[in-house]
Amino acid sequence: MAELIREKVFELFGDEIPYQATVVVNEFKEKTTLTKIAADIIVQRESQKAIMLGEGGKMIKKLGTESRKSIEDFIQQKVF
Repeated sequence: MAELIREKVFELFGDEIPYQATVVVNEFKEKTTLTKIAADIIVQRESQKAIMLGEGGKMIKKLGTESRKSIEDFIQQKVF
């Protein structure tokens, strides 16, 4: 799951976010109809956090949406 999220980071941010960006999955709970995933994205510098968030949180929301779609396709189940 972390690699699917990390893939989306590189697709959305290109060279703006360095390849040292790390994704840590903190929670992965599977239920019969839903899988709940919580993850942290770790970057090297404080200024990179602002890039990841985007104006008004727009980029982090887009990252979450696209990551969720990829994970749902991969595990064939709804993801929160």
